[in-house]
Amino acid sequence: MLHLFILVNLMGAFAPDSVGQAAETAISGIVVAGEGGGDASDSEAYRVSIASAELVKYLGAMSGKKVCLQGPDDPIRAKTVLVVGNASQNRLAAALVARKVVDLTLPSDDRDAFVVRCGKDDGHAYLVFAGANGLGTLYAVYHYLENCCDVGAFMDGEHVPKRKTAPVEGVNIAETPRFRDRHFGFSVAYGMKKYFNQFRTAEEMNQLMDWMVKRKLNRTGWGFYAYPGGTESGAVFGYECKPEEDYGAGWPRAWTFSPEYRTKMLQEWFTYARARGIQFYYALEFGLVPVSYRQKHPELPYVPNLGYDANVIQPDSPECLAVMKQYLNEIVRLYGTDHLYQATPFCESTGGATPDAAFEVKLKAARSLCNTLFKLDPKYVWQSDSWDFGAVLSVWTPDRLAKYFDELKPLQDRMYVYDTTSDGNPFWNRTKYFGGVPWAFGVLHSFQGDDYLHGDMPRIIRQTCEAANDPGSTNLKGMYHIPESFGHNVMFFQLTTALAWGPNGVDLEKFVQKYCRTRYDRASYKAMLECTRTVVDAAYRGGGMDVYYQRMGITYNPAASAPFDDFIAYQRLYPELCREIPLMEQAVEKALGEAWRERGNKLFENDLVDYTRTMLGLKSNYCMIEAYRAFKVGKRATFEKNAAVALRCLDGIATILSTRPDFSIQKTIDDAMAIPGTNPFVPRMVRKHAINDMYAPVENFEQLVLFSKPRVEAYFNEMRARMERGDTSFPRASMNAAFGALEKHWWENDIVIPDSARFKGTTLEAVRAMRDVAPMDVAPAPSTVDLKTDQIVACTPNLPSELRPLGWEDGRLQTVVMDGRTVWKVGDPALGMANKHLYFLVDASVALNCQEPVALTVQYLDKGKGLLVLEYDGYDSDYAAAEPIALRDSGEWKTAKITLPHPQFTKSQNAGADFRLSAENGPILVAGVAIASPHTTALPTFEQVKGSAK
Repeated sequence: MLHLFILVNLMGAFAPDSVGQAAETAISGIVVAGEGGGDASDSEAYRVSIASAELVKYLGAMSGKKVCLQGPDDPIRAKTVLVVGNASQNRLAAALVARKVVDLTLPSDDRDAFVVRCGKDDGHAYLVFAGANGLGTLYAVYHYLENCCDVGAFMDGEHVPKRKTAPVEGVNIAETPRFRDRHFGFSVAYGMKKYFNQFRTAEEMNQLMDWMVKRKLNRTGWGFYAYPGGTESGAVFGYECKPEEDYGAGWPRAWTFSPEYRTKMLQEWFTYARARGIQFYYALEFGLVPVSYRQKHPELPYVPNLGYDANVIQPDSPECLAVMKQYLNEIVRLYGTDHLYQATPFCESTGGATPDAAFEVKLKAARSLCNTLFKLDPKYVWQSDSWDFGAVLSVWTPDRLAKYFDELKPLQDRMYVYDTTSDGNPFWNRTKYFGGVPWAFGVLHSFQGDDYLHGDMPRIIRQTCEAANDPGSTNLKGMYHIPESFGHNVMFFQLTTALAWGPNGVDLEKFVQKYCRTRYDRASYKAMLECTRTVVDAAYRGGGMDVYYQRMGITYNPAASAPFDDFIAYQRLYPELCREIPLMEQAVEKALGEAWRERGNKLFENDLVDYTRTMLGLKSNYCMIEAYRAFKVGKRATFEKNAAVALRCLDGIATILSTRPDFSIQKTIDDAMAIPGTNPFVPRMVRKHAINDMYAPVENFEQLVLFSKPRVEAYFNEMRARMERGDTSFPRASMNAAFGALEKHWWENDIVIPDSARFKGTTLEAVRAMRDVAPMDVAPAPSTVDLKTDQIVACTPNLPSELRPLGWEDGRLQTVVMDGRTVWKVGDPALGMANKHLYFLVDASVALNCQEPVALTVQYLDKGKGLLVLEYDGYDSDYAAAEPIALRDSGEWKTAKITLPHPQFTKSQNAGADFRLSAENGPILVAGVAIASPHTTALPTFEQVKGSAK
C-alpha cells in the first residue's frame, strides 16, 4: 500500500523545491549503491563510504531487514536503488547524470551544499544523495533520514522508528547552509561527565561527534592551557606529574588522567572527528605558564592584575614569544592542526593598573599572539570572543572598542570573533560588525551550568534571523554554541543547532512537531505533541526558573538564590511559579500516560525525568517562598507546613535520580580513578568544582543528598531559631557559618550514601511514586499595577518606593550631600570598580504590568563632560543599552526622559536588578530616578513623589 509522505524541510534556508509528496517504497526492495570501506587517509572518499554505511545501517534498523550495499559498478539487483555520491564520487551517479535521469546541480557553491534527487530509468527508480564534497554527501544522507524517515539524532541519544517503507519517488531536496561554521562547544571542566568532558574517554567523545555531524555541525574546540593535560606541558614546561591539587580562584587546574593517556585519548578523538568533517580550534592563554614554572623562573616579567590566580608572562617579552612558540609547536606536532587558535587576551581581567594601561596590554598581546602564530603556522586564523567586552566594561568603552579593531585592521583577514552571547548581551550590533572582521553569532544559554528547563525559543529564533538577515552581516560566517555545561536542555539545543544550518526555515510549531515525530513512537505522537507544547509554554517562551536548592547562597548572581532580606526579586518570580507549576504537572501526567507505549525508549525516559524533577524543583521554590513569607510574619504552623513540603520535593528528586547512573557524580569519579595513572586528588577536585562559588551546581544525586538538601535544612533551621527569639530579620550573611561548614564537609570527605537512600525500582516506578509527593494549591498571581495609566513610580536616596536601589560588588551605594539634598554618586574614581554602576530594582507589583515601551526619567547634576549610561533588562539582552545622557557642564540640575522600547524587568542583571546607571568620565551625581508610561507628560517632582504621582 502506498502512503503519502509530506516532506517538511525545517532547516533549509534555500530549499524552495524540497517540499512535496513522495511515494513510499518497501525497504526490503531497496539496495544502496555506494562505496564501502576506505579509511581516513582519503577524507572525501571515506566520508562517502561512511554515508553509504550509515544509510544501509539505518534502513536496516528501521525495517528489521538486511539492506544490501553494492558497488557502483555492480549489476543492479533491485527496482529501487539509493545512490550515494555525486558524479565525481560515484560512477553510477555520473551515468545517471549523463543520461539526464537526475539533475545534481547544487543550490549554491557552498562547500557543504547537497541535493537529494529522484529519477526513473529502464524500469528502475533512483534516489541520489550528492554533496559538493564527501561531507555534503554525508549530510545529505542524514538529512534524508531525519526529514523523510523520522530518524532522530539528539544530544542524549537517537530514536530509530520502526517502518517497512521509505520515501523515494517524489523526494526532491536542495540544501545549503546559512552559516559556514557551525560550532558546538563541550565544557572542559572537572564535574560529572554527563555535563562536562574532562573525564570522558575518546569513545564517549566520539559519540558526541556522531551527534554533531548528524546535526550538520562542523566545529568544536579543546583547551590547551598551560596547566598539565597531555604530554605537551611536560615537554615544554618541565612539569612533573606528582600527586597534587592546584586551584585558580577555587577552580581545579591540576592534571587528571596521566599525560600519556590524555595525549592518546585526544589523538584518537581528533582523528575520529576530523574524518567526519569536524574542525578543532585550540584554545589557549597567550603567555600562560604553570605555577611551578613561575616558581622556577621568578625573574621573568609577569602581567599584573589578572584573575583566577593566572601566571602570564608579558606578551611582548622575548621569553613569552619563545615559550609560546615552543608550546604551540609541540601541540601541533602531537595533534595536527586545523589552523584555528582561540585566545582572548586576559579575559575577565584588566592586566593593567588603569583602563588605558589594560587596553594597551591587551592590544599588545593580540599583536604578539598573531606574530607567534604566523611563525608557527602561516595559515593561522586567530579566533577571539566578545566576552571580555562585557566583563571588563572599564576597559572596553565604545571608543576603545573602535580603536581596537582599527589598530588590528592589518590582521583582519586572519581574525575571527565569536560574539559569545549574542542571545543575551550582543556586541555585533554595537561594534559595526566587529570592524569588518569575520564573526559568529554566539549562544551561551547554560551560563553558570544552568541545567533546569529554561529558555526563550521564539526569541532565539528571532534573534538569529535578525542577525543573519541584517544587511550589514556580510561577514557573519558562523553560529557558535558556547554552553558552560551540556547534556541537558536537549530540546533547546536541538532548536539552536537547527538554526545553525538555516534560521529562515525554522518555525517553532513545526520544530515542535518534528521534535516529537523524531523522538517518540508514532503511536505516541499526538499525546507527546500536546505534552511538549505544554513544556514549551511553561519553560521555553521566556520561562524556566533557577531552582533555589541548587543555587542557594550563590555569590555571583543573587537572583538565583532563595529569599533573604537583601533579596526581593523572588516577588517577581512568584507569579511565574504559579503559572509554570500547573503546566509542568500537566506535562508529567501527559507523558506518564504514554509510558506503556514508550517502554524501551530511553529518550522518553530522559524527558520524563527532566520534566518531573523540574516540576518538583519549582514546587520546592514555591514552598520556600511561602515558608519565608510565613517566617516574616511569625506564622509558625504555615512555615513548618511549607518547609516540610519543600524538603519532600527534594527527596522526590533524589529518589528519581538514584535510579539513573548518569546522574551520579560518584560514577564519574569511579570511572576516572579506574584508569591507571589518574591523579589521586581527582575525587577532591571533582567535589570542589561542583560547589566552587556555587557556579556550576548541575544536578547530581550525591550532591543533592549530601550538600544541597542540607543547605535547605540549615536555611529553615535558621528561620526557626530566629522565630524562637522573635527576630524576623534574615540577612544573607546569617547563613555563612552553616553554609561554610557544609561546603567544607562535602569537599573534604568521601561520598557515602547508604543503599537505603536509593530507590529499589525502575526510573519509571520512581517517577510514579514521587510525582504526587508535594500536592499543593498554587495561589493565583497577585494583582498588579498598570503602567498604561499616568502613574509615576520614583525614588530618591531618602524616599524608597516600588523602585529601589541595590548594592553590588561593582555598584556600591554611595550618597553625598549636594545643594542641601542627599544624592547618589556613581563613578567615583576613589572607589574604582566598586562604584562603577548604580543598580535599581522594579518591584514585582509594578514590573508585572510594565507595558512596553516604558519611560525612565533621571534627575542629575549636569557637571563635567561625561556620559550617564543606562543599561536595562530588555527583551533582547540583560544589559540592553539605551541612548546615553551627555553632560554639558552647565552646573544645573537637569531631568532627562529616556524611552526603553522593549523592557522585560525579569531581574536578570547583577544583584537581581532591572536596570543600572553607569558613569563614563564621571563621577556623576543622581538625585532621583522614575519609571512611567511613555505618554506621561508630567515629570516627577523627586522631592515629593513616593510610589505614585503627586
